[in-house]
Amino acid sequence: GAAFGILNLADVTARQGDLVAARQLADTSIARFEAAGDPIATALALGRAANFSLQAGDPADARIRHESARTIFETFGDVRGVARTVMFLGDIAAVEGSEAQAEQLYRESIALRLSASDRGGLATACDRLARALVRSDLEQAARLVGFADAEREAIGVSLTGADATERDALLATLDERLGGGPFAVLRAEGRRSALAVALGEEV
Repeated sequence: GAAFGILNLADVTARQGDLVAARQLADTSIARFEAAGDPIATALALGRAANFSLQAGDPADARIRHESARTIFETFGDVRGVARTVMFLGDIAAVEGSEAQAEQLYRESIALRLSASDRGGLATACDRLARALVRSDLEQAARLVGFADAEREAIGVSLTGADATERDALLATLDERLGGGPFAVLRAEGRRSALAVALGEEV
């Protein structure tokens, strides 16, 4: 409906660099979803607006919006929605320099994605955790991106746009820090590993 059209316009506006207008459009869609009695769509729009806030340098507003979305998803038993929101909360923690909290939230998102059999989302959350681990455990980060490779290939999904650009930057960092040969070996190990091994929970 019209509310989704407004939310899509918010995405376009954000890509054009006007994050203030994008958030205003998202807020308009939120009001319409609330008026229509559609809580899940409301939560989705809250998450979108939260990400605009984070991009605009307002993590406090982003957290409030994501927490509101999380409450809605939890109320209605939408595990994938909760998992996605927890991952976004991890992004906020990472931006604020709370590395341990970010890692904890990404691991929580991974567990939720696994419980929901969401392989695409699982791969995304593994990449986020890998990015958080670059400073502390390069080898585990490399295995995680390998595991994410295998998950995406299993369902025939590839990244595009900003997601692909962010992942390419992560891969380039790991290649530079580890060296091309060692990174390739560890990435291949991750592709063959069970999730617990990729997460460093089993050896």
